[in-house]
Amino acid sequence: MPVLKTDKIMNNAITPPPPLKKRNRRYYLHQRIKKDFRYSAAKRTVYISCFREIDNDFVLELRDHYGYSIQTEIE
Repeated sequence: MPVLKTDKIMNNAITPPPPLKKRNRRYYLHQRIKKDFRYSAAKRTVYISCFREIDNDFVLELRDHYGYSIQTEIE
């Protein structure tokens, strides 16, 4: 089946932002982790001390569902 020119345009289109409910959940998770961890929303990174276990459900949800990286750091 030949590919139409309009199909190519649609495949290269800019993806819309995630739904508002999903963005609100992300910001809620930021609020929950900011007491215990340092994070960068722009870099999508959570910084954790190297002596600490990653057992926080909020951090794991950011990693699994929102593509955040977990970076260990020496304090």
